[in-house]
Amino acid sequence: MISKQFEKYDEELLKGRVETEASVIGCIMNDLLLLEDVKLKIDDFATKDGRFYFNIADTLRKKNINEVTEVDIIANFNEQIVDKFEEKGGMNQVELMKSMISNSNFEGYIDELYKYNIMLSLSDLNIDLTKPVEFNGKEIIPVKEFRKMDAEMVVDFYENYINNLNTAGLKRGVEEEEIDIDDEFIESCYAGEESGVPIDMCGKDVKGEDIYGFKALSERLQGFMPGTLSFLGGYSSVGKSTMLTSMLSSLMYNGEKCIIISNEQKVKPFKMNFLMWILCNKLRYYKITKKKLMSGEVTDEDKQMILKAQKLWREEYKGKIYFVGIPNADMKLVKKKIREYHLTKGVTTYVYDTFKADMSGDNGDNNWLNLIRDSRELHEVARKYDLIGIATMQLAMNSLGTLFLTPNVLSQSKQVIEVLENLLLMRNVYPDELDKNNKKLYCNPYRYEKDSNGKWKETPIELDLTKDYRMLFVGKCRSGQNSLSGNFAMLLNFNGSQGIVSEVCYCRPKHGSISAGKM
Repeated sequence: MISKQFEKYDEELLKGRVETEASVIGCIMNDLLLLEDVKLKIDDFATKDGRFYFNIADTLRKKNINEVTEVDIIANFNEQIVDKFEEKGGMNQVELMKSMISNSNFEGYIDELYKYNIMLSLSDLNIDLTKPVEFNGKEIIPVKEFRKMDAEMVVDFYENYINNLNTAGLKRGVEEEEIDIDDEFIESCYAGEESGVPIDMCGKDVKGEDIYGFKALSERLQGFMPGTLSFLGGYSSVGKSTMLTSMLSSLMYNGEKCIIISNEQKVKPFKMNFLMWILCNKLRYYKITKKKLMSGEVTDEDKQMILKAQKLWREEYKGKIYFVGIPNADMKLVKKKIREYHLTKGVTTYVYDTFKADMSGDNGDNNWLNLIRDSRELHEVARKYDLIGIATMQLAMNSLGTLFLTPNVLSQSKQVIEVLENLLLMRNVYPDELDKNNKKLYCNPYRYEKDSNGKWKETPIELDLTKDYRMLFVGKCRSGQNSLSGNFAMLLNFNGSQGIVSEVCYCRPKHGSISAGKM
């Protein structure tokens, strides 16, 4: 039953595998579209029958055939394969395999297959899973323990086992020492090692001039620190994705490799954002908008500039950022993908898009509990692998109209923000806040400038009322003052059609609320 290349493995590692492979193949034969959901290859199967039937199913699906029929077998395979298919029982055997399983259990079957393959991979690394080891004060035989676990638990078991070995350098995320203000620590401060990755600059444009990111925000946050999680919260359509594009461009400029995991958008909107960012910020070309690009209303000049943007992207950014789209907010899958891309692609920053803080309805409490749990798990993976973690959050519409955004817009904020290093909250700016004659709502924009004595002072500024603005609040900041304690916010110039967002100045928004209809 076992293919020749798998005969080298201990029988204990293959025990029960025949039944597992039969279950997986039965599900696939029942629904060939499952091959679109899982990335299987023929070497994932150790049995001769498993490999034979997988080859049949995979070949048919690659030809856009969704169901296994005798006609399709005859039409798509040579005489030798057809004869072998008939020798194994033909369609009667296929129907028998289909009848013996339930496709509702497919995730369990496929996880079991993954677990078997993980064990073989560990064996290939000369790890003897049949040999007793000491773990948590007792002697166990790993292969027997694994029969009670799923695939991820097997991986976690070996990570925990290795982390508990008394070997220097293997303990990830664990730091133990007597506290002393030693020379090494002082030198690390002098070298700026206590600062995170800045988002103040994004590189040079086509003229060789600096492209500014978020200089004031970066200074206030002291950059994004590896091993931490930060949230960017905002209402629907406020421009979180555009803000993220500039942030990620700064992080990539500073040497980070990034992954975006989205449960909300496909990859194309992110490609569009980065293309527009390159055109406007790197090439300083403003004759095209997202709307024109999506509708195909482009001139020959536009096409030439798009090709230049493509070339520039491939020279400076390709291989530095990845995307994973997931169908729902499955934190187990999110963590798996972050770990996978960190270990295989060297990713150092992850973005999770999007948490939704819509707590209306009967399930509000459960939604908050899920949000708290998921935020802690995201923080855990950032800390464990020393990654920069950023997540976006869509704020509940029942807080729309709140002028001064604080963690209180998250009604269960204490539990959510306790794991966060930074919390940024963004909203639209209301017209009344830009009206100098409106004493009740005017936001008093200002910049810091040095006076004749070299001291910093607040200088009021005039805003261009033809532009669109966003207001950004620092709800939590690991390195210092937040918006509430300092009574400030930041005004951003926002051009969503061209993917441009930039700092303008500070302001002092009023506390209270306003009708959302005045936006």
